[in-house]
Amino acid sequence: MPFETRGLLPRHGVVLGFELPEFRVFFKKNPRNPSALSALRSYRPPTMSSYEEAIGFQDKTKEVQSRSQEVPPKSQEVQPAPQEGMETERQVWDLPVRIFHWSLVLAVAAAFVTNKLGVRYFKYHVWAGYTVIVLVAFRLVWGLVGTRHARFWNFLRGPSETLTYARDLVAGKDRHYPGHNPLGALMVILLLGALAVQSIIGLFGNDEIFNFGPLYGYVTKEFSLALTSIHKKLFYWLAGAVALHVLAVAAHKIFLHENLVRAMFTGRKPVDAVPAEEAIHASRTWLAALLGVAIAIALAYIVTHAPAATDTGDY
Repeated sequence: MPFETRGLLPRHGVVLGFELPEFRVFFKKNPRNPSALSALRSYRPPTMSSYEEAIGFQDKTKEVQSRSQEVPPKSQEVQPAPQEGMETERQVWDLPVRIFHWSLVLAVAAAFVTNKLGVRYFKYHVWAGYTVIVLVAFRLVWGLVGTRHARFWNFLRGPSETLTYARDLVAGKDRHYPGHNPLGALMVILLLGALAVQSIIGLFGNDEIFNFGPLYGYVTKEFSLALTSIHKKLFYWLAGAVALHVLAVAAHKIFLHENLVRAMFTGRKPVDAVPAEEAIHASRTWLAALLGVAIAIALAYIVTHAPAATDTGDY
C-alpha cells in the first residue's frame, strides 16, 4: 500500500505516513523533491490525542450520516398538497334542501319575534306561520321525490341501528354518514312534525283579544281557545328541540371535527365522508320550484275560501 494512503486519518493528511518504511525509500530516491523535503522538515510525530480526535471525528461523521438516512415517523411525514383539479369535496345536499333549511330558520325566528312584539304584529306572525307551513309541506313532499340524501328512505334508520350509533358515539367511535346520521334523522322528523302541528293549529287560534287565525271560522270559540293554549305550550317544547339540535351541531364541530353548518351552506362534504357513489350531481331545482309554488297556491286557496271569523262573545 502506498505511503500516502496507508494509515492516514482526516486532519493529518500524509504526515501520518512519515514513519512508514515506504516514505524513507521515497525520500532516498527523491532527495531533491521539494514537497518531500518540506514535509520532512515540518514533520512532528503525532500524539495519542491527535489520533483520538481524528477517530472521534470519524465516528461523529458516521453518526450524522446514519441519522440523515433514517425514515421520519409516519406522524411527521408531510402530507402532499392536493394537486390542482383533484376532488376534495363531493355534493351531498341539493339546493332546495339548503334553501328550505335556512328559510325555515328565518321563518321560525320571525314568528317568535312577532309574537313577542304584541298584538299589533299579529298579521306578521300569521304570515310567518304561512311560510312555515309551505316550507314544512314542501320538505315532506321533497322527502319522497327529492334527491338521494333528501329522501326519507335514505336516512331514516331502524331502532337497532340508531341505538348502535348512539352507543358508538358515547364510546368515542367516529362514524360518518354522507347525509343525516341516525340521531340527526330522528331530530329532522321531530322538528318537522312539531313545526307542522304548531303552524297548523295556529291557523285556528286567536290572541284572546281581537285577532283571529284565518281558519277560526271553522271551529267554535272553546275549541279555538284550547288550540291556542296548545299552540303556546308547544312552543317551549319546540324551542327545546331547536336548542338540542344546535348543541348537537356544535358538538359535531368540536368533538368530531365535522362542520355541518358549512355543509348546509355549500352542500358539500369532504371526500373521505362521501363515497363517490353517494354523491349527487344535480339538485332538480326546477321540480322543487314547481312543488313550492303549488303548495303556496293550495294554502292560499284554503285560507281565502275559509269562513269569515266572527266574535261570538266576550273572553
